[in-house]
Amino acid sequence: MLGVSPHVLRHSYATALIAGGADLRVVQELLGHSSLLSTQIYTHIQKQDLKETLEVCHPMAKESI
Repeated sequence: MLGVSPHVLRHSYATALIAGGADLRVVQELLGHSSLLSTQIYTHIQKQDLKETLEVCHPMAKESI
């Protein structure tokens, strides 16, 4: 037994989908949540991931301020 609960697997699945670029509404449907708020609470995206995305994608990220 790995000691991994269904909740942990579900959480990891949702987080991986969001981190991979999946639309939050699609993840909501896959998880069967009636409220988008439930999905937002359920999935966690690390602040570092958001910072890295901003640094890569924002047009002014490479400019010195």
